[in-house]
Amino acid sequence: MGLFIDLAYIVGVTAASPFLLPRMLQTGKHQTDWSGRFGHALPRASDRRCILLHAVSVGEVNAIRLLVDRLLDDEEEIDVVIAATTDTGFRRACQLYDGRCLVVRFPLDLSRGVRRFLDAVRPDVAAMVEL
Repeated sequence: MGLFIDLAYIVGVTAASPFLLPRMLQTGKHQTDWSGRFGHALPRASDRRCILLHAVSVGEVNAIRLLVDRLLDDEEEIDVVIAATTDTGFRRACQLYDGRCLVVRFPLDLSRGVRRFLDAVRPDVAAMVEL
């Protein structure tokens, strides 16, 4: 089933590319972190428990500030990983959490990239943030 969904995704992106590519070139979004978008995340170095917070864009990244503070202030040492999808969300997450949390790019919805990402991050719990 995963292969079928991946193929449908690729066909959809290919069909939309005549519209997407000029816009990406015009706005500079072609200069994004393509490696991260295909699931290449820095592997987590520790073996502590890990909470992955997936915040799509700036609004979600800002919304989790108190949650992140609370998780990091907890007596039990855990790794908090912040994953953002958009370029602006990723930059904001780096501003807010760099040095305190691992900030990574959440990959495109291709099964191989997501699997590669999850193998690198190794979360015990994942929370998807939506406003």
